[in-house]
Amino acid sequence: MNRIALAAVLCTGLCAHAEPTCSERAEQFSRWASDWIEHSIIHVAYGGPPVEGLLRISDKTANAKVPPDTTFAVERDRITLDGQVMLTNHPPISNGVEVRQQLLNRRRIVQLTRPDDPLPDSVNLAVAQDAPWSMVAWLLGQVWSAGYRHALFVFEDEVQPEQPPPSAITKALAQIDTESEPAKRQEVVARLVANLYRDCPNALNAFSESGQNRAPLGPQFAEGFRQCNCDVDFASLRTLHAAMFPRYDAHGASISLSNKPGSAVILPGSIPWKSAYAKILALAQKGQSLRVEAAGK
Repeated sequence: MNRIALAAVLCTGLCAHAEPTCSERAEQFSRWASDWIEHSIIHVAYGGPPVEGLLRISDKTANAKVPPDTTFAVERDRITLDGQVMLTNHPPISNGVEVRQQLLNRRRIVQLTRPDDPLPDSVNLAVAQDAPWSMVAWLLGQVWSAGYRHALFVFEDEVQPEQPPPSAITKALAQIDTESEPAKRQEVVARLVANLYRDCPNALNAFSESGQNRAPLGPQFAEGFRQCNCDVDFASLRTLHAAMFPRYDAHGASISLSNKPGSAVILPGSIPWKSAYAKILALAQKGQSLRVEAAGK
C-alpha cells in the first residue's frame, strides 16, 4: 500500500467529522442562550424594538455591569419602558402619572410576592445620542417621585456580538417590526415560541420559569432538550431568542439621585445627550449625587 492510500485509510477513521450528540447540542445551545440573555439590556421576553443610537464609549469610563432591572429607553421623540411605549414627543408633566404608577406597581409586586427582598431602588436608562436633555431630566424626576434613588446610564461597548444567521423563521420575525402595538408583537412571538418548542415541552417550561423568576437558565433547560431527543430547530431558536432579547454588550455608569441642593446639572433642555453625558459621568466618577426636580403628584 502506497503512502497516499495509507493516508486515506487512516483519515477514514481519524479525520471524519463526528456529528455532535444531542446532549452536546443541548448544552451548547443552553450556554449560548444563557450568555445572550444575560447580556440583553432589555431583559424581558417580547421586548420592544432595539434602542438605536446609544453612545459607544470605553468600558473603562463606564464599567458597571448592567443588571436585569427596569429599563427605560429615551429616544429623541419617545420614552419606552421595557419595550412598551410610554410617551411620545415632548411629554408635559401631567403625562408622568402613568410612568410613576408603573414604577410604583413594580415596587408593590416585590413587596407582596417577595417581602424579604429589598424594594427596587434603581432603573436603567438607555439614552439615544440625539435625545434631548429635557426628556432625560423629566424622566429622572418621575423616577425620584416613585421612590427610586439610583439610575444607571447604559452605554454600548465598542465591540458588539455577532448576530445569529438567518433561519427558517427570519421572515416570520420580520412581522414584529411592522407591529406598533406591544400586544401584537407578543402574539407573533408567542406563536413562534409555541411552535418551535412544541415537541420539547420541558425545555419550554424551564425557559418560562426562568423568565417569570428573572433567574438565569438552569440545567433543566438543557435537560429538557435531551428529554425530547433534541427534536427542535436550534438555528431557529437562536434567531428567536436574539429577537426576544435584543442584545447589546454594554456597561453603565451608576449615579445616586437626590433632591437636595448640590450637584444639579444645569443644561439647556434642547442639548442632545451626546453633549450632556460627560457631565453625568463626571459626577458618577466622583461619587456625587445628581440633583433632580421631583415630579408633581
